[in-house]
Amino acid sequence: MTNLSNLHPSKGATKRKKRVGRGQGSGWGTNAGRGGKGQTARAGSSIRPGFEGGQMPLQRRIPKRGFKNIHRVEYAEVTLEELLRVFPNGGTITLDLLKEKGLVVGTATNLKILGEAELTAAYQITTHRITAPARSAVEGKGGAVNLLTAARQYRRITLGNLSKKFPRKGDAVIEVTPASLLSVGLLKAADEAFEIVAAGTLNGKYAVSAHKVSNTARQLIEAKGGRVSVLDPANDVLKIDFDHLRAWFPRGGAVTPDTLRKIGVLKGDRRIRLTDAGRVTQAWEVEVHQVGRLAKKKLEAAGGSVKILPAR
Repeated sequence: MTNLSNLHPSKGATKRKKRVGRGQGSGWGTNAGRGGKGQTARAGSSIRPGFEGGQMPLQRRIPKRGFKNIHRVEYAEVTLEELLRVFPNGGTITLDLLKEKGLVVGTATNLKILGEAELTAAYQITTHRITAPARSAVEGKGGAVNLLTAARQYRRITLGNLSKKFPRKGDAVIEVTPASLLSVGLLKAADEAFEIVAAGTLNGKYAVSAHKVSNTARQLIEAKGGRVSVLDPANDVLKIDFDHLRAWFPRGGAVTPDTLRKIGVLKGDRRIRLTDAGRVTQAWEVEVHQVGRLAKKKLEAAGGSVKILPAR
């Protein structure tokens, strides 16, 4: 049925270019379609999003409350009741095992055990924190608790910082190491952990050695001809989601480290983490080192499968 949404000129038809400011008889004279006088009548004018003509804008009218501590250490919390339900016979409990069982999301780095349940078996728990009642319950049944130090907090260094402190030198590759960052004042100590994030503009080729590098920052560095070396092996992870899989494997099939290397996405021996972002359109057979609980559910609901590869 023909309607306004599918009307189009006949094949071969041409249309004259719209000419403005050519007199009143054209219908586009006087102000040439630019309205009245003012800012928007001038060439090159632009009005930023949220501008309300000088009126106090919405983002300044609404009240501001709260505070976000950027140095806060987040812990994934697991109760003794959950351990009893998933591991009724006791055993060794670690963060990686809890991720495999879906009790903890795949991105968690710190674990806290809490609760006051009465245990029926002995547990050997490796965790970062544990409440006093939970520890008493574990040790009261002959179990043991091994406390770890919480994951390190990273000083953030942007790509813009690198461009500013290490200016471009033609086509030469500039080495960025903890020692060089300390010398220019971006680090306070030589052993301070830091991460590179994708903020600002990268102007040259850089060989970056950092404890952690975001995926976007890595892509921008490598696109400029540079290279990235991750100092903490635990952070050398390639994050992929279902939007990536749709772009790389539109017809479904196997998603393995070998297939990712073949298309140039995976380099070296980086671990692979599947997140739940995006829409599942195919039944992919995925082999990764880490996967979120929701990502696994979404993929299996579409007929796909997930295989967890052993940690290196």
